[in-house]
Amino acid sequence: CTNIAVIVRCKYNKKLLLMPKFVFFLLIFLLVDIFISLVWPIIFNTYDFSIIPTKINLILSISSCYVLGFYVYEKFNEKQFFRFISLIFFIQSLIVFLMLINSDFSNFIMTNTKDSAIVERMVNNYSGSRGLGLADSAAFGFSVVMALFILIVFYSFVKKYINIFEFLPLIFFGTIASISAGRVSLLGLILGLVVLFFSLRSKKVFILISFISVFSVFVLNYLIGLRYEVIQMNSLSSFYNFMMEPIFSYIDYGVLSTSSTDSLKNMYFTLSESQFMYGDA
Repeated sequence: CTNIAVIVRCKYNKKLLLMPKFVFFLLIFLLVDIFISLVWPIIFNTYDFSIIPTKINLILSISSCYVLGFYVYEKFNEKQFFRFISLIFFIQSLIVFLMLINSDFSNFIMTNTKDSAIVERMVNNYSGSRGLGLADSAAFGFSVVMALFILIVFYSFVKKYINIFEFLPLIFFGTIASISAGRVSLLGLILGLVVLFFSLRSKKVFILISFISVFSVFVLNYLIGLRYEVIQMNSLSSFYNFMMEPIFSYIDYGVLSTSSTDSLKNMYFTLSESQFMYGDA
C-alpha cells in the first residue's frame, strides 16, 4: 500500500509540474518583477523595499491557487466544481448576513480572523456594517472576490448547474453580503445580468430577467422611502446609508458620487515621463 501511495503521489506531482504556459510565464514575469523591485531601489539609492512582502505574497497566493485549482480539477467535473463554488459563496453570504444582524457573532468572527487595527477602523467608520465575513481582506479585495462569486452563480444558472430555487437565495443573500464587502461588487451583478441577457433564447431566463427587473424596482422604491425613517440597529443603519449613498447623491445633486470615489480622486497624481517609463524606486 505504501508503494502504491508513493507512485500515485509521484504521478500527481509530475502532472502538477507540467503547468500550462500562461501559468508558467505569469510566474516568470512575477519573479522578474520582484527582481527589478530589489535592484531598482539600490540603483536609485532609495533602498525602499516595502513593496517586496506584497509581491512575495502575490507569488505565494498564485502558486497556492494553482495547486488548489489543480487538485479540484482532478477531483470534480465542471458541474460539481461550479456547485461547490456556489455552496462556498452561499455559506460566506450567510456568515456576512448573520454578522450584520448579530453584533456578538460579528465581534467573535472579526476578533479571530482580522487584524485589530482593521477591526477598529471598520467599527469606528461603519458601525459594524463592513469588514464582515470569513476573509482576511476587510474591504476591496473581499468585494472583488464577491463580485466574481456572483458572476459565477449567474453562469452556473445559465449552464443549468444550479436550479431556480438555488439561484434566487444565492443572489438575494449574496447581493447583501457583496454590498457589505464593497459597492464595487455590484459589477459582478451587472455582468451577471449581461450573461443572462445573452441567454434570452431560454424562456426560463427571460422570465427570470423580467422578475429580477420588477423586483428590483419595487425594492429600490421601498429603500428610497426608508430615507427619513429611523433604523434602530446601528449596523443596519450604517449599511443602509453606505448602500444608498450613490442613489441619494444622484437624487440630491444629480451625480452618482460617493465618499469612496471622492477619496480615490485625491489619490491620483501626475507622473513625470521618467516615472512613467521606469519608475523612481
